[in-house]
Amino acid sequence: DEVRDAAAESLADVAKVSGGKAAGPVLAALDGSSPAARRVLLSVLPALGGAPALAAARRDLAHGDAEVAEAAIRALGEWPDPGPAPDLLTIARNDADPARRILALRGYVRLAGLPAKRPSAETVTMFASILAAAPRPEEVKLVLAGVAQVADPGALALAQSRLADPAERDEAARAVDSIAH
Repeated sequence: DEVRDAAAESLADVAKVSGGKAAGPVLAALDGSSPAARRVLLSVLPALGGAPALAAARRDLAHGDAEVAEAAIRALGEWPDPGPAPDLLTIARNDADPARRILALRGYVRLAGLPAKRPSAETVTMFASILAAAPRPEEVKLVLAGVAQVADPGALALAQSRLADPAERDEAARAVDSIAH
């Protein structure tokens, strides 16, 4: 496992500097790989980015090995752009496994917070969508921390809407303060 993790880090570093040239070999290695190797290769896909790598990660969401499917969720959550956000939102809302739903939610929040060429109101809509799927106060707080970074009246309204719940009040107040400033 240590060697596999070190190899994954090295491969991700190579992928980042290769300008996409590493995609072919990594994607080819996915074909027929063992579940353990597949999980490692999936962890490299976000460093590659691009449509073929994204398609490979999406395919493994339905992999028969639960750990491989979880690795695919992790890969999508680490994607360099918000492209896989709809996939993660679907998982966060509908997956039968609570741990996978939370993992998808956290990845979605990360992607929603990435700089993107979209109106801030759309970012607020993304956060509002995932807030509805947040099962516990911990995840609500995570979403509110993301909302706090959006300078938009809708973000302020979203944060204010969570002030009534004692479990969320402090994080909601911080978000309101951050947005107001």
